[in-house]
Amino acid sequence: MTHPKFVVPVSPLPGESLAGVVARAAHENLFTNPANIFLHLNMPVVRLGSIATRYAGNCDELASLIGSSPDDLRPLFYKRMDRCISGFGAEIEFLGSHLALRCRESKTRRLSPASLRVSAHHRVAWELRFLHWCPESFEYLLGECTMCGKSFGWHKLAGVHICENCGGDVREQTSECVAEHDRDTARLLSDVVLNREAATRIRASLHEDLRHLVDVDLLCLAVMLASGFEWSPKMVHKALYDMNRATAPSLEMWRVGFERIRDWPDSAYEIVWKQLETPREDAGYGMMEELGPVGLHLMPANADLAKVLRKMVSDSYLQKGVVALRPIGNSA
Repeated sequence: MTHPKFVVPVSPLPGESLAGVVARAAHENLFTNPANIFLHLNMPVVRLGSIATRYAGNCDELASLIGSSPDDLRPLFYKRMDRCISGFGAEIEFLGSHLALRCRESKTRRLSPASLRVSAHHRVAWELRFLHWCPESFEYLLGECTMCGKSFGWHKLAGVHICENCGGDVREQTSECVAEHDRDTARLLSDVVLNREAATRIRASLHEDLRHLVDVDLLCLAVMLASGFEWSPKMVHKALYDMNRATAPSLEMWRVGFERIRDWPDSAYEIVWKQLETPREDAGYGMMEELGPVGLHLMPANADLAKVLRKMVSDSYLQKGVVALRPIGNSA
């Protein structure tokens, strides 16, 4: 079967998102409406930002249409993972990292003016909701035009660097940058999920109880530790998809969380014993209630992170000479 092809072929640039590749190809070939692209592929009309998680089966046809190689395009689709933890929903493999699907933004086109001035393409890093800055420029990402105040989206194709509402060139706009004293933390957070070589080194330096945790669990643990377990599981989960800098974890909070992960398990022991008023030998639900906020994070019992936390609490009891009679969270 012969598939239609764009006149001007386009291939992915290093670090480019799939939505960005398609948008750039459409712009180069004078398309202004995503619907016209999907009609060529006999696909339902969807938001460009959703292609990467929903239409991996159309990779070959899409590659043929834009003049790219399927092998170059295929890594830009995100595989759904089998694991599903309560509160997170579906999970995906994001360029080698294991993250919750809701960590990824598909509606708003977030942009760094400084990076666009270097190259006018949409970076995949800009899709991660918990990264509020561009790892290249350390510039905080814009989700709306500073000229007209309207959000950037994927519903029109005028070039990823152009505001589809007022026609303003985002490259001529400015945004605040990450403070110098926060940049090491910003770099560490982005490396954990985007730089597999650096992530491998970081993981190798962790305590053996933490090395098997997937990326999204490590990020949750950092937030839990930084908050002293005061943030509820719901708040911890929300922290990974909150694009509002005013309510999302600050870089200082991430710094504290990563430091406490580095000092695991002693850093967690200190938090547990500050909150634990009167230790008991009973290690069932009574102890969970006595643990206060820590206890809320010990369930569900079969979750990998909860298992690590329950072991930590049991070990913290042993450090004080208290014997746990039953596995934590087991009422039997």
